[in-house]
Amino acid sequence: MLYNIEVNGNFLSKDNILSKVSDYSIYSYYLGFNIELGKVYSSPLRTDDTNPSFGFYKARNGSIMFKDLAKSDICGDCFKFVKELLNKRTYKETILDIYINLVLNNKSSNYKYIIPAKKRKTIGIRRTKFSKTDLEYWAKYNITEEILKKFNVFKAAEVFVNDVSVKISTSDNPTYAYKIFNSFKIYNPLETNKKYKWLSDCSSYDISGFEQLPETGDLLIISKATKDVMLLHSLGIPAIAPCAETINIPENVINILKSRFKNIIIFYDNDIPGIEAAKKLSDKYKLSYIHLPQEGNFKDITDYCKEKGIESTCVMLASISVDAYTKLYVTQKES
Repeated sequence: MLYNIEVNGNFLSKDNILSKVSDYSIYSYYLGFNIELGKVYSSPLRTDDTNPSFGFYKARNGSIMFKDLAKSDICGDCFKFVKELLNKRTYKETILDIYINLVLNNKSSNYKYIIPAKKRKTIGIRRTKFSKTDLEYWAKYNITEEILKKFNVFKAAEVFVNDVSVKISTSDNPTYAYKIFNSFKIYNPLETNKKYKWLSDCSSYDISGFEQLPETGDLLIISKATKDVMLLHSLGIPAIAPCAETINIPENVINILKSRFKNIIIFYDNDIPGIEAAKKLSDKYKLSYIHLPQEGNFKDITDYCKEKGIESTCVMLASISVDAYTKLYVTQKES
């Protein structure tokens, strides 16, 4: 888009600016230091960020984006960053400020992009529409097409890793993609080989369900999978899940969540790895944890829902009262 800003006979635009100076230099100039992708900072856009939750990442189109995990609406490109940082009223003012400082005064040369030591694996997909069979599969877990849309779950016709095709979806082996912030987690539910059931380029900060959380609440469930998160959401229960059960949610994110939710409960798989992971996370962050009842030998809440139905699932959840488990767990910790 062109803006009505004429300098030396040229109209300025975002593309025009980026043809002369990199977005990396723009971020670094206005912050006063060379930024590092993947590093966590205290937010320069908020004065109350006592738990660092701000960072930069490279989007799939190659541009560098910023995001603040504490505020889901605080994210975007370098132009939005400068506009927010300088409290500019319009993008015209923002672009002009960048042009004067980094193009005319050539201050961008002070900031050189630091190439990461290891190239990050990136996943891409070719999307297709959900079929009737796909929606019937998700309906077994009380997950509607509307919920799939809300949580950025797509049917993937084809999956790419670093632009190389690695998986083509078939009716016998469908592929679904969870888009979490700017990363993907690929799920092949009918794949018999566990090695190929999952594929991900997510980091520990790519937390499923985080973007869909309410600002505050009485209860938050930390589950182990996006499917669980969506089922719980269908019942009106806010939930999140780490990118893998063996990967802890970072402490600064937990601290942010504690400031937003009165009670946080861990609800992992009802097997030995799940129980051990829940206990480990519980001890690390002083959180309560619950598990499914032992009878029936169900691994997780989605298995329970698929077998018993949504009404029985609601009854089961009521039987493992979160409040009761919270009080019991706190009492045990204090004794």
